[in-house]
Amino acid sequence: MPSPSPQALSAAQRAVVEAPPGPTLVVAGPGSGKTRALTHRAAHLIASGCPASRLLLLTFTRRAAAQMRDQIGALMGAEPPWAGTLHALAQRALQIHAGRLGYRPDYQILSLDQREVLLQDAARRVGLRARLVGDIHALTLNGGLSARAALLKRAPQSIDALDAVIEAIDRFVEAKLRFNVMDYDDLLLNFALLLSEFEDLQRGYAAHVRAILVDEYQDLNALQVQIVAALSADHRALTVVGDPEQSIYGFRGARAENLQRFMDDHPDARRFELGESHRATAEIIAVASASLRARGLTARLTSQRRGPRPERVDVPSAEAQAAEIARRARALAAEGVALEAQAALYRTRAHGAALSAALTALGLPHTVEDRRATSAEAGVDGLLSLPSEEIIDGEGLRLTTIHQAKGREWAAVYLINLTEGHCPLATTSSAAAVEEARLFYVAVTRAARWLCLLCPAILEERGRLRPQIPSRFLAQIDDDAAEHLTHAQTGPA
Repeated sequence: MPSPSPQALSAAQRAVVEAPPGPTLVVAGPGSGKTRALTHRAAHLIASGCPASRLLLLTFTRRAAAQMRDQIGALMGAEPPWAGTLHALAQRALQIHAGRLGYRPDYQILSLDQREVLLQDAARRVGLRARLVGDIHALTLNGGLSARAALLKRAPQSIDALDAVIEAIDRFVEAKLRFNVMDYDDLLLNFALLLSEFEDLQRGYAAHVRAILVDEYQDLNALQVQIVAALSADHRALTVVGDPEQSIYGFRGARAENLQRFMDDHPDARRFELGESHRATAEIIAVASASLRARGLTARLTSQRRGPRPERVDVPSAEAQAAEIARRARALAAEGVALEAQAALYRTRAHGAALSAALTALGLPHTVEDRRATSAEAGVDGLLSLPSEEIIDGEGLRLTTIHQAKGREWAAVYLINLTEGHCPLATTSSAAAVEEARLFYVAVTRAARWLCLLCPAILEERGRLRPQIPSRFLAQIDDDAAEHLTHAQTGPA
């Protein structure tokens, strides 16, 4: 089998690829070529003697898994290894062994709507809201917290309802087993139970797998980290790739500390850094790094590429914001930058809905990429990716949330609603405020060359127009790092 050519790799990427098997940590900034390093490392391990059928490549989405499989297959000229999410891997195991946990062979995966029905019934019986019960249950599973700790973290004002919350969770769990169904979170929980309670299964899986590569390690929750540890217990040929500055899934139990804890758990691990962005310009990196430094976080990303200064544009309203985006997007399109190579990013889906309506009125072709698949559209396979895969229909400017934009890139990015309470959202804890800063960092680093930061003076909130305070992220940017314009200075819509 041919070895993959290292010629297209940087020196830092090549060091990752050729590192000996064993615990390996790769801290990779946005646009630093971590996908290339990871796929070349997988191909290198296979060429060095690890059978492709005994290598696991664990990713955060099905899209990333398919991309990596294709790249490895092209490198090797042979069948690539299995790649997918931990949820998909868990489903494969449970299809064979769920009976050990009391499920019948014909168990089903609950659709999102079906799960909500069972959850509402359990919550109603104890006089609670289904959302509260669901949130606490998810934190206990994914965050490794007790019900009390989860309640204090998510809804401390409801701590007196602790016993009722526990009862509702118990009812929910019992109902799922009685109806022979699992929900999305159960896939990981039950896979972890198989590995921890049945020694023969853990030994079998660990003995079969010769090497594991994990992408986006900072986005794993406690249960996922536990599963990876169990699968790699025998061989320790474990490579994890991540970036603490891109940890933006704390609400799902993910922990930015995963990378440091990996080093603590594997004192002999080799550590590599991919710190040069091959995507964004130095001007964009300077803006992105400002929010991290303001929160005491490490801004390690650099770039040799140069380009135009990012622009902050103050606009009077949401309508003017949309007009500004439409004008700029059309101007770039006239210069040869396709609308599909441009994106407007926002903090919440509600922001996207309002922007889409305004762009429709302006006649600008666009596609909202972050619409969640309904349970009917998703089916079981659609439920086995985390986060939910976006449905992309049509052409034009891309509209998406910052969370859904992670792992993507565009030539031009327009970041909207940069006001306090909108981006960042209002937070009640320092940890949440730090995660908001990381979200801004992720959003800005989606841009390769052009970046426009938009700050409306007035936005509609709860049916009323309210004056806005510019986002703290704008104040943290050095005066010479971004050009500060008003809507009137940028030209006609």
